[in-house]
Amino acid sequence: MAEQGYISQAEADAAAAEELELRPRQFQVRAPHFVTWVQQLLEQKYGADVLYRSGLRVTTTLDARLQDVAQEAAQAHLATLADRHATNAALVALRPDTGEILAMLGSADFNNADIDGQVNVTLRPRQPGSSIKPVTYVTAFEKGWTPATLIWDVKTEYTDAQGQPWSPRNYDGEEHGPVLVREALARSLNIPAVKTLEFVGLPDMLDTAHRLGIESLDRTDYGLSLTLGGGDVTLLEMAGAFATFANGGKRVPPVAILRIEDATGGVIEEYQAPPGEQVISAQHAYLITDILADNNARAPSFGRNNPLVLSRPAAAKTGTTDDWRDSWTVGYAPELAAGVWVGNADNTAMNNVSGSRGAAPIWQAFMERALEGVPVSQFVRPEGIEEHEISADSGALPGPATPPDRRRREIFAAGQVPLGPEHDFHQFVRIDVSTGALATEFCPPEVVEEQYFYVLPGEEGKRWAEARGIPQPPAEPCTVHAGPSQVSIFQPLPWETVGGEAYVVGRANMPDFSHYVVEYGEGDDPIGWGHVAGPVYTSVESGMLATWVQQHPDSFPPIVINISDGAATDGDPRVWSRRIQSLATRDGNVLLFNLNVSALSANPLFFPANAGVLENDYARLLFEMSSHLPPYMASLATGMGMSMNEGAKGFVYNADMSAVVRFLQIGTATSQAIR
Repeated sequence: MAEQGYISQAEADAAAAEELELRPRQFQVRAPHFVTWVQQLLEQKYGADVLYRSGLRVTTTLDARLQDVAQEAAQAHLATLADRHATNAALVALRPDTGEILAMLGSADFNNADIDGQVNVTLRPRQPGSSIKPVTYVTAFEKGWTPATLIWDVKTEYTDAQGQPWSPRNYDGEEHGPVLVREALARSLNIPAVKTLEFVGLPDMLDTAHRLGIESLDRTDYGLSLTLGGGDVTLLEMAGAFATFANGGKRVPPVAILRIEDATGGVIEEYQAPPGEQVISAQHAYLITDILADNNARAPSFGRNNPLVLSRPAAAKTGTTDDWRDSWTVGYAPELAAGVWVGNADNTAMNNVSGSRGAAPIWQAFMERALEGVPVSQFVRPEGIEEHEISADSGALPGPATPPDRRRREIFAAGQVPLGPEHDFHQFVRIDVSTGALATEFCPPEVVEEQYFYVLPGEEGKRWAEARGIPQPPAEPCTVHAGPSQVSIFQPLPWETVGGEAYVVGRANMPDFSHYVVEYGEGDDPIGWGHVAGPVYTSVESGMLATWVQQHPDSFPPIVINISDGAATDGDPRVWSRRIQSLATRDGNVLLFNLNVSALSANPLFFPANAGVLENDYARLLFEMSSHLPPYMASLATGMGMSMNEGAKGFVYNADMSAVVRFLQIGTATSQAIR
């Protein structure tokens, strides 16, 4: 400069002697994280030379007002958390129907090096805590569960990836016993969430996550803790996934750029919002929304005046990592989805800052201000949603014993209806008061009394009842009052002497039948008995099936085909199905196949692998009773053009006569192949 005469030599020497102070790069633009990210996107697509030398004019999706609202909401609430070592926050907001990113706050202060302010946390994978749970539950809905499905919230031990025992714990440290899916998700209970993931399986949960746009979950070694936040995801991915719920299950990928023009004003590219890909059904998306918007269901854990409540309909879910390193809230109104993270960019732990304490107040403040002046709208209930009255305790249809105050309405995807009233906890049970046992048809009327019980099913229910002193009905039927025995042998005749091979025909049938065995002894007064057959757990009236199995022990097991056009009215058919399937040759158990015949113009469903695709309780009951389709039969069915899934059962739903014929053809072809 001195050589060119701009300054004197003395000025040049003074400048050279002055000590330089380096300062971090300062951005004085709005949304520096967003601007930097857009620059990176453009560089990747067009190259640095074109971007910085061509005079491009770029129009982005950012809403400057919402960006300021996000900044203010984050900084205001962080000030209240200063004593809890919570230094940083991030927020991203999108339009669900277009994917447009309206606000992107990568940190509370871009220019604050003390909090690593230039790190864009919206794009950096972090553990989401419980905010990932809706992904697990919507997968369960796809597999047949409903908001009324019962889950036992009791201590359950698993084995982790290292082979060590692991028991998930709820946030409050308590067990809540029988809970329904609605309460389990709304209250963010951990044990039910793990059981739900156990039911759906990790591969299917990951598939759902990927369909929703959560691509960061790309490992193969996740465990059941994934549903509690055991995998790293980005805030942008989570906001996009929840935006998909808001958009009725249609995913529109997040977008930051609306229009690019060259130096002459020519349009290089312009964004047109796509219709969206239907990655989950509108019905299942609505079920998730309805649960996440249900403050009544959420209140027992969060309180009624929690920061997930807005002045308009809204759905939201919090998340907290075990060690207080991450606080999340992701939620949406029909017009806007937003995700918030609070924590420290250096991954140090906060001091007891949960999702509801850290991120939720920022989310609430942002959403309220962002939607100021926007007309209030409701979440639109899609077609294919049904309402049913259920028991609030069991999730089943209420029965005669269900008290009025334990009944409520619940919503279901069409075809995924609640269980029948026989599954409700509230039951009237016939007791023989003279014996204290279950009354049978042989108990005199004067000793039979109908008593109320709160019946808790299964082993978990039994343990829960015992621990809390809840009386349960007797398990055994009365044996004092019994009808005449119906056990007899017709061939050989009484006192007939037989030797060698003998053909035995008889009857074994009596009330509360358990099993029978066939034995033989030598002489009129045998001193010992030899085993012939049994125990057989199927009562015998004609004896044909059991006799055939006993006479042909080396044969292919029989196939029993039940053709039905309506519900069972003469008792629980599952008892008989189990008894039939207990018979066996050395080659395997008897196969029981069921055909549900429709009287109408039918669209048969062959060999389903999941009861969730069936439309009514009786069809699901027939599915439950049916034997799994053996591999050779599955292969034959595939060769006949039928689609087969793993776990398919020998069941045809909504069969017409042609479907019956095709089914019988498979059995005939199987027998011929075996011969």
